Amino acid sequence: MATAAAAAATLLHAARRYRQQHGVPDLHFRMSVTIGCDAIASVAITWQLFPILLVPACV
Repeated sequence: MATAAAAAATLLHAARRYRQQHGVPDLHFRMSVTIGCDAIASVAITWQLFPILLVPACV
């Protein structure tokens, strides 16, 4: 649950920054770096979930 919330927060951050900086030509590089960093962070956050999925559920 916390992993999904953290991934959603990074995606929300990327979407918010894209909307704020999309129309400004001077901020295009900064927008690209921000969205790239958010994408890398999303991959890292979801990668932390992978070992949990490998462990069988205790029933």
